[in-house]
Amino acid sequence: MQVPLGDADAKLCYGRPSAAGRLMIGGEHLYGTPWEMGANEPTTLHLPFPARVGSVDLPPGSYSLYAIPDGSEWTMVVNGNPDRWGVPLSADVRAADLGSFTVTPGPLETYVETLRFSFRPSGERTGELVYEWERIALSIPLARR
Repeated sequence: MQVPLGDADAKLCYGRPSAAGRLMIGGEHLYGTPWEMGANEPTTLHLPFPARVGSVDLPPGSYSLYAIPDGSEWTMVVNGNPDRWGVPLSADVRAADLGSFTVTPGPLETYVETLRFSFRPSGERTGELVYEWERIALSIPLARR
């Protein structure tokens, strides 16, 4: 997915799992357990420019994102290893964590069967990565520095 920020685009790559009748967040993906926010490969953000994801400042490069879901607050983690695979996230993977921040999940009125991300701009160089799956929505702040 292309993410336009100013005169250049970031790119978000992610797998799109379907719930297929299962409870995923809080079920298959337990609360309090790190999750790659997609299927199989890590959700990866490619930045051709310096940026801020949540409260984490990053130079140009590629980064994996993962979440530690909780019912009322999720911890979002930016990791320096975009080449890892799936879960569980071992101590070796977590050693490459660059920073984290929290977001508050909100409800979705309509059920989303297959995980999706979109981008909601709020300015020429700012916006939010919007995560939606099942009945959960999250907004992840993203800004070009």
